[in-house]
Amino acid sequence: MLIDALPTTGRVRPVRQLSKHAKKSAKRDEYRARYAAYISSAAWRAVREGWLDEYRLRNNMEPSCEVCGREWELARDDLHHHTYDRLTAEAFEDLAPLCRSCHDLVHDTVRGSRHWSRMRDTAASRKVIDRLRHLRAVHRQQLSRHSAGQEGAA
Repeated sequence: MLIDALPTTGRVRPVRQLSKHAKKSAKRDEYRARYAAYISSAAWRAVREGWLDEYRLRNNMEPSCEVCGREWELARDDLHHHTYDRLTAEAFEDLAPLCRSCHDLVHDTVRGSRHWSRMRDTAASRKVIDRLRHLRAVHRQQLSRHSAGQEGAA
């Protein structure tokens, strides 16, 4: 057990060990700091550039956001990690092109739901992206039906 002398009384008291939650929180903070350093590094920029080259080679076209379909640009948009298991050694399939607003929406959806947050990163990520893409398509269809109905009534 660790001990700490109290300066005012000279008495010795035991120092409490970190709780399980505090240890987990400290590890999470440490991981987030490493992640933030990596995402702002030249190594990550090189991964992004390599991913874009590979995407073009595989698909013979430019990437688009996997949720909204907006044209994806290297300088403006995000590459979403389906998994963090191979962080710094990502496979092509580990990454998905998303515009910033859709990227935020994917993370907010996963974090905000017990259902999604209980799944493995990869499964939750892919399913949330598929679900958001589907909802967007349904919304688009409803809007086009609505506007077609208004044109017919005019």
